[in-house]
Amino acid sequence: MLPKYQLFASFLLVEAANFADSFTDILVFRLPSTGYVTNWCASSQPNHFLKSLYMIVYVSNYLSRIQPVIFCTIRAIMIYFPKDTTEWNKTILYMCTPLSLVVSVALTSYMIPEYGFCSQLAPPFEFGAVGITIDMHGPTNEVVHAAISLTCMAATFIITFFSIFMVRHILFMKNICDPQFVFFSRQAALGYILTVRPFALDFATVVFPIVFFMTHPIFRPKTTTAVVTSVNRIVTFSEP
Repeated sequence: MLPKYQLFASFLLVEAANFADSFTDILVFRLPSTGYVTNWCASSQPNHFLKSLYMIVYVSNYLSRIQPVIFCTIRAIMIYFPKDTTEWNKTILYMCTPLSLVVSVALTSYMIPEYGFCSQLAPPFEFGAVGITIDMHGPTNEVVHAAISLTCMAATFIITFFSIFMVRHILFMKNICDPQFVFFSRQAALGYILTVRPFALDFATVVFPIVFFMTHPIFRPKTTTAVVTSVNRIVTFSEP
C-alpha cells in the first residue's frame, strides 16, 4: 500500500471513530434527553443493558481520542522518514488499530460490575429529560477519562509541533491535528454543558475532514508544467 493510501486509511479510521462517537452519543445522551424514552426508563430497573450502552459510549469516545494520535504519527513518519514510510506505517496500521480497540475496552472494563440506570438531567433540562449513567461510587470514571483525553491531546500536540517544525524546512505538507478537551465536574454546570456538547461534537466531526481535504496534497489538483526550450541555429557562410 502506498504511503498516501496508508495515510488516507488512517484518516478513514479517525472519521469512523468520530462518527461512532457521535452515533453513540445520540443514542445514550441526546435521545433520552428529549423525553421520548422517559416512560421506558422510569419502568426499567438498573440493569446491565443500560450499562453496556454507557460503556459503548466511552469505548467509541476513547477511540476518537486515540485514532488521531495514530493518524498524526503516520503523517509524521511520512515527513521524517520518507524512505521507510511504507514499512513503518504498515506496522503501525496493522498493530495500533486493533490495539486501540483493546485499550479502549480495557479502560472501560472497570464498569463491568456496575449497573446502568436512568437519571433526571440537571437544569436547564426540563422534567422528564433523562440520561443513562452508572453509579461508580467515586470519581474514577472522570479521572480515567480526563487522564486519557489529556494524554492523547498532549501526544497529538507534540507530534504535530515537530511535524510542522519539519514542514517549515521541507515544505512537504501542512495540517493541524489538535483535539481539545474541556472538563467540568460541577453538577450545576453539567446541564448547560450538555446543551452545548452536541453542537461541539458535530462541529469537530465535520471540520476535521474539511480541513484535511482543503490542506492535504492528495486532494489538490495536479498541475503540469510545460518546459519550452529554444534552440538558436547559427549558420556560417564561407566565401569562395
